[in-house]
Amino acid sequence: IDISINEKTKELITIDIERNKWQTLYDKLYKESRSTLLRHYIPALNKNINYYMQELQQPYTIKFDENFNYPYIAKSITDFWHRWHISLSTWFRDYVYIPLGGSRCKRSRAFLNIFIVWLLTGIWHGASWNFILWGLYFFVFLIIEKSLFKDKIKKLDEFSWWKKALLHVYTLMIVLFSWVLFRATSLSGAFEYFKDMFGLGQIPIIDSNFTRYIRDKFIYLLAGIIFSMPIHKYVLRFVDKNKVISCILSPICMITLLLISTAFLVKGTYNPFIYFNF
Repeated sequence: IDISINEKTKELITIDIERNKWQTLYDKLYKESRSTLLRHYIPALNKNINYYMQELQQPYTIKFDENFNYPYIAKSITDFWHRWHISLSTWFRDYVYIPLGGSRCKRSRAFLNIFIVWLLTGIWHGASWNFILWGLYFFVFLIIEKSLFKDKIKKLDEFSWWKKALLHVYTLMIVLFSWVLFRATSLSGAFEYFKDMFGLGQIPIIDSNFTRYIRDKFIYLLAGIIFSMPIHKYVLRFVDKNKVISCILSPICMITLLLISTAFLVKGTYNPFIYFNF
């Protein structure tokens, strides 16, 4: 019951906050004419959280197998896809990658197998060229990591804190740019957006509208970021050490979360599932 309430609360609150509040902002910014460089990063950052929160709905409606293991704390693209949409990646591994020969074959054949998997992954997400390019985009970075940094990736926990921080930033930026491809309605629109994000569009870095958007929506973005990190695990670890606190706070927290979840259900509106576009 505790697991069900905790996960359903995380699903309902974060999805409601992130999708209902930030989706309007995202659509507006994405469709607007070019304004400032930083305003191009808001929609992409929003999609980082948005797709994560939408996917969180799925694994808890039928079973409680872990489907997302905090992907935004990953320190490589390989690590990211070990954490993101585990059920999907497992299915492609078991029914596509391994039957094709997996990695137990020549290097060139193994890379071809990975290419096929990511091509199909892109097609699975939607019948559009941008989804295919999105899948091949991750294929390229995974091949680079497997070819050049395979041994180092296995020893990430032994890295110094600043190396881990740099790798974390690298991973987040690669994923951030990927959501532009995922969301784009055309390839030309995506490339134009990338151009602006890299400061090649002759637009200012910041303006008053950007600061107003951040000020008005800051609490929602912060909530999305917090729920994307395993902060609650540290809180639970602290509470479990004190049996008195655990016995008193746990029932209160569960009841509170249940009431909050119910409130979000009652006031919830229709939210289309992201794969309906397929």
